[in-house]
Amino acid sequence: MTTPVPTDHRTVSTRWGLWVLVVFGIQAGLLFRVSRQAPPRSEPKSSSGIQVIEGVNHKLRPEMVHEDPELLSQPNPRGFSETWLKPKPFAHQPHRWSPPDIELSYPSNLIIAPLVEALVSNAPPRAVAYLKPSPKLFPMDVPSLELRRSNWLEITGDLKTRPLETPVPLIGTWIHKELLKPTVVQVMVDADGEVFTGSLIGRSGYDIADKMALKIALQTVRFQRLTNAPPDAPLTTGDLIYHWHWNLNSVTNLSKRPR
Repeated sequence: MTTPVPTDHRTVSTRWGLWVLVVFGIQAGLLFRVSRQAPPRSEPKSSSGIQVIEGVNHKLRPEMVHEDPELLSQPNPRGFSETWLKPKPFAHQPHRWSPPDIELSYPSNLIIAPLVEALVSNAPPRAVAYLKPSPKLFPMDVPSLELRRSNWLEITGDLKTRPLETPVPLIGTWIHKELLKPTVVQVMVDADGEVFTGSLIGRSGYDIADKMALKIALQTVRFQRLTNAPPDAPLTTGDLIYHWHWNLNSVTNLSKRPR
């Protein structure tokens, strides 16, 4: 059985202190050596404030440090404009183009020639143009155009085939400064032939004529009674068209007066 040797704490502290002093001395020596090195040599600055780069030709230095304020603002042979102030001859070098190598395709006449021969020998029959027959003429009787000299009433719609019980009286001629269009009144008539209702759907441009047409349709017009009609027969709808006759001498917007 071994007995442990007692450790002296003072001896250990002394050893650590010696190592610290050694390391500190080495660092101090290195710092002292580095601080004693000569500072970098600086180039002398020119009086103009322009620093000249090493390696530049000494003949160009006077041109580079030239302090002319108009050197860059105006054309100057010593500035950037020297290129066009002193142009140099430029020899044109023509470009010689050489076509690329292209492989020729297979000759097509070997295929086209047999097709042309086959089409010529087997041509389709010629088409016969359609001959249009001449039209047939029919005689036509054109009725003579008669100029109406009074107003007249035209009935259209479902009431066209239903006769009036008595003729409708209309006044002779209107005197108006403009041409009058036909007045159209739509009416509904019952089985007894009486007008049940009526509305103005087309105006002539003259209010007096339109009001008179509506009044005649509601109070004067009467159709013949339907025979064998049931009591609840539906109303028949139709239009009463009043064609007005006016005095041409009273129209003021005609370009030529009638004779």
